[in-house]
Amino acid sequence: MELIGFRLLEDDFLVNRPLHALSDQVKQLAAVLRRGAARGEVVIPNGAFVPQAGTSSTSSGVPPAWTSFPPAGRYSPKVKSVFIVGGGKISLYLSAVLEKMKMRVKIVEIQKDRCRFISERLPTPR
Repeated sequence: MELIGFRLLEDDFLVNRPLHALSDQVKQLAAVLRRGAARGEVVIPNGAFVPQAGTSSTSSGVPPAWTSFPPAGRYSPKVKSVFIVGGGKISLYLSAVLEKMKMRVKIVEIQKDRCRFISERLPTPR
C-alpha cells in the first residue's frame, strides 16, 4: 500500500467531477487540502466531493494501480525509504522483505525490549 500526494491540474480527468461519478479505481482520495483559508482546510472527501484544479490531494492504493491513474504518474518516484510505526510480527516480516528490495527501513517501537529484539533479528541498524 502506498500513500501519494499530488496537485490536481486543470486537464486532469477527475477535476470538476464528483467522486461518485468516477470509477472505483480513483475513488481512493484519502484527504484533500483546499487552499484559500488562511492555513488551508483539510477535507476527507465523500462521494459528493468535486475535486478542483490546484487542490492538493492525498490518495492511497496498491502500487500497480497507480499506472492507470494519470495524476499519480506525474509524481511516482521510486520508493527508497520506508517508515514503520510499531514493531509487531508483521512489521518485522515486512522490513525484512523491504530490505531485500534495497529499501531503507526505519521502525519505531515504544517498548525497549521489543526494539532490542528487532535490532538483533534484522541485519541493518534502524
